Amino acid sequence: HLMASGAISGNPAESVKEMKRMPLAPQGLSTSQVRKVLREIELRQDIRAAAVIGLMLQAGLRASEVIGLELDDITIGPRSGQVICLGKGRKQRSVKI
Repeated sequence: HLMASGAISGNPAESVKEMKRMPLAPQGLSTSQVRKVLREIELRQDIRAAAVIGLMLQAGLRASEVIGLELDDITIGPRSGQVICLGKGRKQRSVKI
């Protein structure tokens, strides 16, 4: 504004470099999107999809962790369960379900 009005002759911020733009973190699904996915799984009666999406939604597993799961990695009790998976950086993590 000061340059346009003639109050100053040059832009004092011209030598300042623009900051590097950082990519935003991935966003989770909204509640309505989650409901749509669950409704579609129910309509298709897809047990496998229900198990995969359930692990991701309820236990917070990443897609790569679900992909690497073996049957022995899942322990299911009468009231609770546990999943042992390889997380980021190939680190083992235990998640209660």
